[in-house]
Amino acid sequence: MINRVKIEIMGSNYTIASPESESYVISLAEEVNDQVKELMDQDSRLTLTAALVLTSLDLADRLKKEKENGDNIRRQLTEYMNNSSKDLGELSFLRKENEKLKKRLEGK
Repeated sequence: MINRVKIEIMGSNYTIASPESESYVISLAEEVNDQVKELMDQDSRLTLTAALVLTSLDLADRLKKEKENGDNIRRQLTEYMNNSSKDLGELSFLRKENEKLKKRLEGK
């Protein structure tokens, strides 16, 4: 279901169509608004357009880094699972060998 959500960013109103909940979309708009406002408060010469571009670049940078971080975590988990599988195979082999040796000792 697509929700139509009214948001405000730096005094401009927008209607956003999103499958996300209204509260979620509003929280995103508030985050963008806060970041733009913070930039403009830090530098009074900054135009709204420039602040929006800088905010967009910052958010894109954070998104890209989070994706890369997620990819790294997935690679590490895959490697750990592969190693774990090999270790379980080796453990099973060693247990069987241990049982064979116990039986040989019991036979003597």
